[in-house]
Amino acid sequence: MTGLINILPPTFNLSSGAKSTDISDLEKLIKLKLPNDYKDFLLISDGGEGRIGSAYFLFWPISKLYERNHSANIFNYMGEQFLGIGTNGGGECYALDYTNDRENPKFVVVSLGDLDHSEKFIIADSISQGLENARNGVFDDSTYNEPSNVILSKEILDSLP
Repeated sequence: MTGLINILPPTFNLSSGAKSTDISDLEKLIKLKLPNDYKDFLLISDGGEGRIGSAYFLFWPISKLYERNHSANIFNYMGEQFLGIGTNGGGECYALDYTNDRENPKFVVVSLGDLDHSEKFIIADSISQGLENARNGVFDDSTYNEPSNVILSKEILDSLP
């Protein structure tokens, strides 16, 4: 197991783990290989949420990833080399960006209200590094949690399957 799960504080809400067959089925469906640290996390906790440092993370369960990427128009606007994996509890989507490297996606955040590659913010080269950055105060989501985005995100997320 990678260190990703060890980065999470004890207050992070974990779920039951995903099945490895569900992970491989998603990879076949999206035609992308999920990073090992993210797969390890999913096997332990199929989604989850909580604060890490000053950043809030709400990771979607594997069964909702494909549907939410379509319902929120993430694939439509960002392309199929971009996979939303959760939100910050507000109006921003955490994602894996395979646009420049199909083997090593960047961990990024982009507003659900402005899905455009020019608007994405690269948090780190990997999810593990991104969560480590949050824990160490290098990454802080306060610049993304504007009240107008929280309302938009709640409306969007409530409408998703």
